[in-house]
Amino acid sequence: MVLCCWLYQEEMNRGKPNWEHLSEDLHVLITVEDTQNRATIRLKKAADEVRKLLVPLVSIGRTAGSVL
Repeated sequence: MVLCCWLYQEEMNRGKPNWEHLSEDLHVLITVEDTQNRATIRLKKAADEVRKLLVPLVSIGRTAGSVL
C-alpha cells in the first residue's frame, strides 16, 4: 500500500516546481578502487545488480513493483 501512495504522489507532483527531477533520466554512478582486472569484474557485477533493480521482473502474473 505504501508503494502505491508513493507512486501516486510522484505522479501528482510531476511538472511542479522543485519536482523537475521526476522528469529526468535516472543516473547511477558506480566507482571501484582496485586493480584493473578486479575493478573491471566488480564494475560489471555492480552494473548487473543495478540493472536488476531498474528492470521490472514478471513473476506469477505480477510485476516486481506491484503491491499485494
